[in-house]
Amino acid sequence: MSKAFLKELFYVLTGALIIFSAFELLRPGIVLAYINISWMLIFWFIIGIVIVIINREANERKT
Repeated sequence: MSKAFLKELFYVLTGALIIFSAFELLRPGIVLAYINISWMLIFWFIIGIVIVIINREANERKT
């Protein structure tokens, strides 16, 4: 996967998590009845780690 695609996916998942969390605060159970947010959060965290590793390797090659 390309770096740009991973960044865009990370941004989309971040926005989705914020929106879903807001919905859950406003009306409990409206999102959790259909989507397991825990798996989405794990996926979001893994993508974030991959992006950090890719950026670190790119910075090490420059120096």
